[in-house]
Amino acid sequence: MSLLLALIAIIFAGRLILKKYHPQSVLLLTGIVLLLIAHFSGMTSLSGLVKKSTGFGPFDAFEFIRDTLSVRLGGLGLQIMLIGGFATYMSAIGASQVLVRVTSRPLQRLNSPYLLLGLALLLGQFLSLFISSATGLGLLLMATLYPLLTRLGCSRAAVAAVIASTCAVEFGPGSGNSVLAAKTADIEVVNYFVQDQLPIVVPVILFIALLHIVVQRFFDRRESGDNAAQQMQTLTATDEADAPIAWLFLPMLPLVLMLVCSDLVFSSLKITLDTAVLISLAITLVCEYCRHRKAREVMAGVQKVFDSMGSVFCHRRDADYRR
Repeated sequence: MSLLLALIAIIFAGRLILKKYHPQSVLLLTGIVLLLIAHFSGMTSLSGLVKKSTGFGPFDAFEFIRDTLSVRLGGLGLQIMLIGGFATYMSAIGASQVLVRVTSRPLQRLNSPYLLLGLALLLGQFLSLFISSATGLGLLLMATLYPLLTRLGCSRAAVAAVIASTCAVEFGPGSGNSVLAAKTADIEVVNYFVQDQLPIVVPVILFIALLHIVVQRFFDRRESGDNAAQQMQTLTATDEADAPIAWLFLPMLPLVLMLVCSDLVFSSLKITLDTAVLISLAITLVCEYCRHRKAREVMAGVQKVFDSMGSVFCHRRDADYRR
């Protein structure tokens, strides 16, 4: 019965979203209705789902939502907002534009940005060995590779598909599933990784990368014409920035810090994605002060970070949903 209700709720929510209803409101309403149905039908006791019961079942449904929001906003929500704010600040100071301008030069000679899509998948799969959080890795790649690839001519859908695929193949000694499989098979996890996983995983990842190059190019051509090369050649003056060439490393700082503070370099150092972004922001502020020598101007620029975090929190995507 519970599975049937869940299926009906999914169909109901999906239908409303396809009709351009606001997704957040639809999902919130669906969740509340499911919680209330579960309570009144006796499927579950809402008082057991909350940290502290209100004493009245229907109120506990909203208390459960409050508990969930407090956890999500303090964890995943904070990560998403910080990444969004950092990415906006990188564009505001010209660091993202410098990164795009420098990295676009070899691709302009190749005249095929889709090759970078395949390389991005390989890079993401490699990084997944050291960044075990799929969400964290995805956010880092969205902040670094997404603006780069889209400005070089790849469609947003193609880039998003590649980034979403970076953790499709879960492997490595740090993977929970790998540890469980090795324990079940009574094999050392490192031996399991080297002898059993790698011979299968490497060809699979290479094949997926090749498929992305072919498939994403096909769909981009079918939907908008073969204008990738034209887009790549028309990096206009708006993309040009007067930021120093060394600023191209600033957008990559969170990724570098996550790699350095991992088993790849310093296994004794462990930092979270949130910490990596905050450290990167602090380093960027110091660099900006050395560049402008105006503390008031540099501090005022930090407001862009908080403005973007607020925008990410509100999910201001109404224009996209109306398309």
